[in-house]
Amino acid sequence: MKEFILDALKAKTTPDFKLEHIFKAGKIDIACQFVISSLWIAKDVRRDVIVHLCFSGPSLPPKTISFYGKDIQGLLPTEQSIAQAIKNALTAGIKLNLEEEKQVSPGVIVAKRSVEKVMRNQKNLFYLHQNGTPIDGSKIPQNSGFVIGDYIGVPKNTEKLLKRIGAKSISLGPKMIFAAHCPTIINNELDKNESNN
Repeated sequence: MKEFILDALKAKTTPDFKLEHIFKAGKIDIACQFVISSLWIAKDVRRDVIVHLCFSGPSLPPKTISFYGKDIQGLLPTEQSIAQAIKNALTAGIKLNLEEEKQVSPGVIVAKRSVEKVMRNQKNLFYLHQNGTPIDGSKIPQNSGFVIGDYIGVPKNTEKLLKRIGAKSISLGPKMIFAAHCPTIINNELDKNESNN
């Protein structure tokens, strides 16, 4: 199982945003694009992928919304569909206590859980860094977690924690790309590794 973790520092943790203005809600549009590129391939969903959107913005942090590819039903690979799922999850998660979780729809779960807790639950953990080991040709296990920062990037204190818990840094290339594009490249590399075995 591959797990993609988006550390979205400013994304709203309450549902009081309009679907037509998701870019104003702490860049929830980035989270929507991230889910789409992590989970969908032509005419199908990647059943071996879990996506964790870790929101730390106002006003009820932390919130983690998880999308389980093996259970997803009724979602479309569009920003509007994913934004509605996020809004529904944040609505369902308003009164959650710390570490409590709730299923919102098939394959979508909301939890009052921090990105740090999500990271600590991973076996083989990697995070993106420009000076990391190039992913090309790397022998990354299929059962791995990948931490990706949003438009702000991974904060220094989070990076320190990642190093403490044994996460390894990887690079996807010499140029910085959008967070939403990263899962596509990682999935492709792991697809190649799997077909070569």
